[in-house]
Amino acid sequence: MAYSNILNTVDNVQGIFLDLGFGKGNDLSSIINDMNEGIIRSRDISLFDSFEGQPEPSSMDDGAFNKGDYIRPIQPAYDIVNTIKANVCICKGWIEDTLIDCISDDTVAAAHIDLIGYESTLFSLNKVYKRLAEGGVIIIKDYENYIGVKKAVDKFALDQTLSVNKSDSTAFIYKPKLNKTVTNKKVNRTWSSTLT
Repeated sequence: MAYSNILNTVDNVQGIFLDLGFGKGNDLSSIINDMNEGIIRSRDISLFDSFEGQPEPSSMDDGAFNKGDYIRPIQPAYDIVNTIKANVCICKGWIEDTLIDCISDDTVAAAHIDLIGYESTLFSLNKVYKRLAEGGVIIIKDYENYIGVKKAVDKFALDQTLSVNKSDSTAFIYKPKLNKTVTNKKVNRTWSSTLT
């Protein structure tokens, strides 16, 4: 799927781009290409992967994968750093161990989640959403392809009362902009005290 149409909608949102589940780097490479060509806004990037394959699946994953599946080398992540004129941070390790420290001070404009397990997907959604700017977007790849991902996204959306948008097998969730209407009403207060 081309993500440019979704990412294009957050061009005016300040913040970094997160890639959770770098894998071979094909999706991030395509996104960086769109940034370099000016199709979408160029941003600093933090990319995450264990580079050790998948973690232990939970019962919510219904046997969709095994521990250690999809091991990928880290070299493509190092190589991608030189393809964009922006800061790229490589966060190696399990999402649960790296995500909070790697984005602790950052505002996130957009995140691409390409994880296939229930636990890691739900953890990522909850943590990223806290750092997501108003109007920002989280893109979840394989929403329709992995039962654990679908369960995690649906639970997260229900808990946060958010809408899940879909395109092909991909889901995306926007963080609503708060209504910041301020009224300038004068408040009259009457204080009384009874002395006896």
